[in-house]
Amino acid sequence: MARWHWSRRLDMTEPMTKSGEILLTLNQLLLLHGLYDRPDCIATSMTDWFRSGVPYAMQTNTSLRSLSRGIQSIHRSWVVRQKMRSRVVCGLTERGRAIVERQVPVRIRGVGPYVGLRALRGK
Repeated sequence: MARWHWSRRLDMTEPMTKSGEILLTLNQLLLLHGLYDRPDCIATSMTDWFRSGVPYAMQTNTSLRSLSRGIQSIHRSWVVRQKMRSRVVCGLTERGRAIVERQVPVRIRGVGPYVGLRALRGK
């Protein structure tokens, strides 16, 4: 049986609710925020990207294991990945920025509408 790889998820359609909200997990949102904090919204490696999301995971009591699994399910319209030598460089797209800046409606699975990180702290 072939091993599952994050690149298989990239060709799927963007998850949305019936009302047109983007549907994502808390882990995905925290990783998008971490990438947003990087210079020019670009992480030099997947490890760099993961580390950028760790402070947000700590604030929201999210496990690091689930955060690392969230990287595998980030949609390609939110983050662009490009292989450069031995690393995968990741950059936030315009759609990804719109999610973080709340310019598009977003619903977090198991939580509800996304109204900002402050509301998620301590949950």
